[in-house]
Amino acid sequence: MVSNVISDIKDEFLVCHECLEDLKQPKMLPCLHTFCQPCLERLLATEPVGKLDCPTCRQDVPLTENGVQGLKSNFLVGKLRDILQQQPKEEKPEAREDGIPFSSCTACEAANLASFYCVECTDYLCQTCNDTHGRFKATRSHIVVNIQDSQADQVATDDARVRTSLRSSQIRQVRSNVRIAGANLKHIKTVREGGSGDVQFSTPYPLAVTAEGDIVVTEINNSGLKILDKDGSFRKKVDLWFMPECVAALTNGELLVTGDGHRIHVLDKQGRELRIIQVTGAAETDKTTKGIAVDGLGRIIVTIGYQVFVLSRSGDVMLKFGDKGQVQQQLGPFLHVVVNSSNQIIVSDHDNHDVKIFDPAGRHLFTSGSFGFEPGQLNYPSGVITDSDDNIIVAETYNHRVSLFSPDGAFIRHVLTRDEHGLLHPGGLALSHDGHLVVSDCLQSVKFFRG
Repeated sequence: MVSNVISDIKDEFLVCHECLEDLKQPKMLPCLHTFCQPCLERLLATEPVGKLDCPTCRQDVPLTENGVQGLKSNFLVGKLRDILQQQPKEEKPEAREDGIPFSSCTACEAANLASFYCVECTDYLCQTCNDTHGRFKATRSHIVVNIQDSQADQVATDDARVRTSLRSSQIRQVRSNVRIAGANLKHIKTVREGGSGDVQFSTPYPLAVTAEGDIVVTEINNSGLKILDKDGSFRKKVDLWFMPECVAALTNGELLVTGDGHRIHVLDKQGRELRIIQVTGAAETDKTTKGIAVDGLGRIIVTIGYQVFVLSRSGDVMLKFGDKGQVQQQLGPFLHVVVNSSNQIIVSDHDNHDVKIFDPAGRHLFTSGSFGFEPGQLNYPSGVITDSDDNIIVAETYNHRVSLFSPDGAFIRHVLTRDEHGLLHPGGLALSHDGHLVVSDCLQSVKFFRG
């Protein structure tokens, strides 16, 4: 478990994505991507006009007379490497008979024996503090692990040290800064309704936005993905040999694609397959992976039938939950998912006509909506996203509208409708980095709206 955490951090932050080796003389570009100085110098030498583009996002890189050497060095890389290589200098605490080391509660003055560790507060908790921690609204959704084995303490320690370092860096800037609640959205553009050519869509439903701001459109009937830039212009097509259901984007540019049995296909930013994650333990063998999201802890959330799985970045199943049925806490067979800034898991339950919110440990918090046509009711919801205020935005496929709910599930208003905005069976939703609400519908189009 410890090795998986460290491996994920190294792959994400300490490896040059040009040479795929440990970063040497790391240089940070204006777009915040980091590469080895020798790699950048080799790339610059291949350009006839001496122009350098970022290998990841293709953004122009202005150079001074000092060339690549004049770019800013990324000192965070060395700091992270030191943290991961650092050996504890203090003596190991005494261990219990079962070999588990003692840790004191860091949340109270009594310094009682800690039995729990909060991943988000980075606190060790005794039983009393853990009970209190779970009652407060601000902390009850936090991930708390029970220190059960000899490695759990080390996992908590490594996590706390690395997480503290990353908080001060710009690498974690993933979420959109778009607010929807008070905006009156206007239609800006529609990307090709039908027609022919590269931007023709066939059943464009689920959407995703990459770290570079590109919009990924899944095409179920065409067995592929289409990549648009932030303005809706066609960039590339990715052919797949299966019918994709949903897509999620990682901060390193990789894409996670569902729809092929119980597998998740991991693609690089060029659409080439890197690896396949096999999800184990699903109850329904005839269902495929569908809804997918990545939370702020780097965990992958994916649905298969009525079950929700929480995976580590390496693909190990950390948690699964979901009971089949139609009551408030139960789930139907077709689910879309998103996570908010508190890492709560928000599930759009298509057949049960509602949205369910679970804490990061899979405990049901509340349900919003019921079948119907009135404000606050839902009719076969599909795509679901959150804005920067954690408001929940839901595509109501058969009510031909997009609705807005507060973080605690209260209906706010309809933000898009058929009569005012021309929606017909909306399915996919995304918030672009420049403030557009992007919607796909059954008119074989992707529409851009902005306040």
